[in-house]
Amino acid sequence: MRVLGLRILVLVSLAISGFVQIGCQTAPTVARENPERKLEGAERLLAPVRVTPETVVVDARPQFEYSVAHIPRSINLQWQEFTERETAQRGILQNDLFGITRRLARLGVDPSSHVVVVGQGFKGIGEEGRIAWMLAYLGVQNVQFSDIDALKARFTNNVDEGSAKAKAIWKPEPVESLNVTRDEVLFAVNNKGMFQPIKYDNAEAPVLYRVIDVRTAREYLGRGSRKNVPNIEAINIPWQEFFDSSLRVRSDIGEKLKTVGILPEHRIIVMDNDGVSSAACTMALRALGFSKAGNYAGGWNDLLSRF
Repeated sequence: MRVLGLRILVLVSLAISGFVQIGCQTAPTVARENPERKLEGAERLLAPVRVTPETVVVDARPQFEYSVAHIPRSINLQWQEFTERETAQRGILQNDLFGITRRLARLGVDPSSHVVVVGQGFKGIGEEGRIAWMLAYLGVQNVQFSDIDALKARFTNNVDEGSAKAKAIWKPEPVESLNVTRDEVLFAVNNKGMFQPIKYDNAEAPVLYRVIDVRTAREYLGRGSRKNVPNIEAINIPWQEFFDSSLRVRSDIGEKLKTVGILPEHRIIVMDNDGVSSAACTMALRALGFSKAGNYAGGWNDLLSRF
């Protein structure tokens, strides 16, 4: 517990209207041939979502809802299918990233694919954003996500209407900065990364760290989680505030963050319980120009399991 004895302070007493202010994970075992690889095309999340015959539609809703009605030729995937099995670490991606991309290739997804991930929107917990984050992390460059109802697409309950043509097997090229590891969190704590720029691992330059907790205000203020971890505080911005009712990124969020000192050049750690809604918010921040935002995929559940 000593390693967390230093207090993480994220901002001073400034307020954003509508925001509530209070207050690891194992790295994938893949070759990091290009640790500074950039996320290309993040701004596409701000563009209108259009489904063409070439688009691969991934449906992140529960299997039952998919079976009742879904967009023709869409693929049903749940975020839990690609994570560790241990309950406390269920937000962490499986180590075998190549195994994930082999499966995606069979389903018709490769780095050049246009992928639209659909889900339950505000009725869910950001599952569509989590799948989109995973795809972007692995190297798929043209990914969007949306509330399925917002697309006003034709639906079917026929599971045999065909699917996208399989693609050649491809090697994952992780965009490492999209994923925040436990080691990086501890490094930021031990080296006073909230107060002075620090350089972690193979980063290009020293940066200041900031933490955003995107759980609902009720979760954030409730018993457990942050109260069981010594001296960690973060700004709380419920994940829904990053999006409109159709799950499109709100363009005003970036300016509101800047007014409280959270800037595009900061290394932003985005957290929730299991790295689901935090993944969606990470993608939103990237689209808005916060190019160093990363998702702590293990979330509070992984962090608490270490104490």
